[in-house]
Amino acid sequence: TPVENEEKKTNLKSTRVNFETNSAFSSLVHNNFKWSKSGITVAGDELNQLQVPAGLYIDDDDTLYIADTFNSRIIEWKSGATVGRVVAGGNGAGPMMNQLQYPMDVIVDHERDSLIICDEGNNRIVQWPRQGGTTGQIIISDISCFGLAKDNAGFLYVTDSGNCAVRRWQMGDYTREGIVVAGSKEGLIVVDGNKYIQDKIQLGGPRGIIINQDGTVYVADNWNDQVMKWQKGATDGDVILKGHGQLANQFYMPEDLSFDRNGNLYVVDSQNHRVQKFLLE
Repeated sequence: TPVENEEKKTNLKSTRVNFETNSAFSSLVHNNFKWSKSGITVAGDELNQLQVPAGLYIDDDDTLYIADTFNSRIIEWKSGATVGRVVAGGNGAGPMMNQLQYPMDVIVDHERDSLIICDEGNNRIVQWPRQGGTTGQIIISDISCFGLAKDNAGFLYVTDSGNCAVRRWQMGDYTREGIVVAGSKEGLIVVDGNKYIQDKIQLGGPRGIIINQDGTVYVADNWNDQVMKWQKGATDGDVILKGHGQLANQFYMPEDLSFDRNGNLYVVDSQNHRVQKFLLE
């Protein structure tokens, strides 16, 4: 049974931000590009494969790493595969080092060949070996984490939902307290969801956000079952994909989004328990 959304307002508690650092993607995708209106299910074809997935990371070879939240595990899904492989957790929900509890997001630390996981239910961030790892290591504790991102300069960004802030660490050095880079006081509004755009569609519940190198913002709007695009400096956004339901051109509370190296769009369709791929036209 799908979990009903209990949040009453949108803030940093429920938003994850990703910085698109793939130069091939940046040179390929332009503001006038469009994507197919119907998605291809690339993960979660069967009801027992994913359960309310949240975060998504796409590696350089188009391998998907999915935070399979209600199964308390991270799934690796190779490009073209029909089934995924558990690479972290999968031992039931719990606090032990071979367990996760409702993980919300995951990214890859290539330098250390490891996964960094937002283990939200345990109020911690753990690092897990990508190759044959059976246990994780706590790298940041006592943090209510919702989203993770990294940039080309080697910094890790964490949505500290308990304090309504985004914190930054140098990757590999987690001994110091993270620097607050957003949320402590006033921040720069890059997308104003309180303004109605054309067709009277309002940005209701932003979850996954990608900021491209040209400043374009892509948003998975959880409450309105849509994906939107806001060009840098724009006051109005454009709806890329929209629809409520279970069909290939519909969503049920999308949580995250990402692009592969060819510019195809992937959306974590949370309450439909799947990841959808929308081809660049």
